[in-house]
Amino acid sequence: MLGPSFRITKQRGQLMPYDPPLSDEDAAVKSAWIMATTHPSAVLRVPPESRDGAYNALVADLKVAASALA
Repeated sequence: MLGPSFRITKQRGQLMPYDPPLSDEDAAVKSAWIMATTHPSAVLRVPPESRDGAYNALVADLKVAASALA
């Protein structure tokens, strides 16, 4: 969806324009935003010493998404 050059470790939490190819029926939708983050369960799978950092990164990503929707 984001292409072969996308790297979750470098681009997570960043709003990016997403312009999917649209059919004539979807012409009213011109563009959208997309943001990648790790799956919430990934926080539980990192080593315990890294868990706080993984949790804080997920929360920061979700704050970006929430501010975009506000």
